[in-house]
Amino acid sequence: FDGSFTQKVKDKFTPLVAAAIKDAIRDMVSQRLTSALEVTSGARPPVMPTSEIVAPASLLASDPEVETTDEEIEAYHIIKALVRNVVKSDRIVMRDAKSYCAILIDDNNRRPLARLHFNAKSTKYLGLFTGKDEEKIRINSVDDIYSYADRLQQTAAAYGAG
Repeated sequence: FDGSFTQKVKDKFTPLVAAAIKDAIRDMVSQRLTSALEVTSGARPPVMPTSEIVAPASLLASDPEVETTDEEIEAYHIIKALVRNVVKSDRIVMRDAKSYCAILIDDNNRRPLARLHFNAKSTKYLGLFTGKDEEKIRINSVDDIYSYADRLQQTAAAYGAG
C-alpha cells in the first residue's frame, strides 16, 4: 500500500489479513491431519476440501494476549474426532483464553469437554472433567490425548447425544 497508514486504511486491511491468516492455518491443519492419517493407516485418505474445515472463531480473537497455537488447533480436532460418535461434531467448539483453551459442547462454558493448558512452553496439561471437577493430566505430546478417548466420550455422553 502506498501512502499514509491511517486508521481507515488499517480498518480496510484488517479483515483481509484475518482471512488470510485463517486460510493459512486451515491449510496447515488440513495438511498435518492428512499426513497423520497417512502414517496411521498406511494409505492416503481422501483429502477433505479446505473449504469444509472450519477454523475456530477464537483464532481471530480481538485480545492480542490470547494466542491460539497449532498444537491447540490439532488437539481440538483430535478431541472432536474422538467424541463424534457420541455428539455431533458441529456441537464441539474451541474457545481460547489467556490461561487455557476450552473445548466446549454447544459453545456453553457450563458444558466443558476438556481444557488444554498448553500456554507453558515446557509442560502441557489436558484438563478432563468429571461433573464440575477438572483433573489436570500432564501430557508429553498432543498424541497422548488419544489415551483418554474413553473419558472424553463419557463426558460428552453426560451432556447428551445429539
